[in-house]
Amino acid sequence: MLPPLAIGPLMMPPGLWLLVLTAVAAAIAMRLLDRRRGERHDDNETLIFWVVLGGLLTARIGFVGLQFADYRVEPWSMLNVRDGGWHLGLGLIGAAVTLWLMHRRHRARTQALHAGAGAAMAVMLVALAFAQLSGTGAPMPLPELALRFLDGPTRPLRDARPQVINLWATWCPPCRREMPALIAAAKAHPEVRFVFANQGEDADTIADFLREHPIPPNLLALDPEGSLSSALGVRGYPTTLFVDAEGRIVERRVGELSRASISARLHDLTPTP
Repeated sequence: MLPPLAIGPLMMPPGLWLLVLTAVAAAIAMRLLDRRRGERHDDNETLIFWVVLGGLLTARIGFVGLQFADYRVEPWSMLNVRDGGWHLGLGLIGAAVTLWLMHRRHRARTQALHAGAGAAMAVMLVALAFAQLSGTGAPMPLPELALRFLDGPTRPLRDARPQVINLWATWCPPCRREMPALIAAAKAHPEVRFVFANQGEDADTIADFLREHPIPPNLLALDPEGSLSSALGVRGYPTTLFVDAEGRIVERRVGELSRASISARLHDLTPTP
């Protein structure tokens, strides 16, 4: 599991920063090859753009197709690419097909295209290997914390069931936008424990929010000190943790989720026997 990248207040999901890094590596490799051959081509970035675009379009269209039952309920959400709805395998196939088409159309640039593709693949493999060897690729255990819930008692975060833990705040617009989809998923999946962990606010502050978004009190955890964010190094909201039954964080999603992207992650979290 690659970690998100923090650049000041901006949080880049792992797939996005890895895509940017591989595209930059491809551009540098193509420029270096041109310099070594004493040539100058101004279309390197254009070729990379089309390969990246082909991969992104295929990844998005493939995900929408696989989750069409959810997107059909909210058709407009197909255009909300911020929901993390991408299919990596189909995206790689789309990028490869686009690269092949570029090769056929620009035969004079075959070596440059191969150099760019090789550099991008090398960077991707190095990043994944580093994550695996350094331990950042391994699932992180959920912290041993207990939070007070709105219905009164203090309960531990650890649970025998798979969990979806959403870190949010009332002042966060994407938190507000995704909340109805998360509440609906919590009602539809009783086999998964949902925890809505408010960060940095007290019960009086969130009272107005609850009138608009009635989160069940037994699912709403109060964390006015932001202890969960501190324990996990969370710097942006919303952040949603997908935790398996062994208490391991198998995915950390920074940013807004849609009904479809929640459904896809729940399917991975609770595979059918």
